[in-house]
Amino acid sequence: MEEKETREKLDNITGTLQHLIEQTQVKASLLKLEAQQTWQDMEGVFFRIQSKLKQNKDEAGLQAHLAMMEAKQEWEEFKDEFSDYVEKLSAGEKVDHAKVQAHLAKMEMEDRFAKEKKEWEKAYEEKVKPRLKKSMEEMQSEMNTMAKSWID
Repeated sequence: MEEKETREKLDNITGTLQHLIEQTQVKASLLKLEAQQTWQDMEGVFFRIQSKLKQNKDEAGLQAHLAMMEAKQEWEEFKDEFSDYVEKLSAGEKVDHAKVQAHLAKMEMEDRFAKEKKEWEKAYEEKVKPRLKKSMEEMQSEMNTMAKSWID
């Protein structure tokens, strides 16, 4: 009878071991699926972050480009006016006057560019920077939410 009991105990142990193996396989499969889902979630967040950064970068670049085009257009208009004025001057006594006018024109353009620069810095601080900050805060919040969901 002892041999029968030993066989039964071995059968019980073998059954328990088989059950543990099956449970471990199920848990490993679930863990693998969960990891795949987590990675898919992360990819979505990373894509949204990348898209927001690109959009903000594109908007800032466009604004800078438009400002430079406006400044260039003003310069071209001013340059033409100045050239017309210089052509009208006689070669003799009015050359000194033209030099003074050229110097004044240069100073005026420097003032215009300085003013434009201040306006651009102000526009950046008021419009672009808050958007970037908001995007970064949203990204941080999404990443915190994802991290919290992984921990829980």
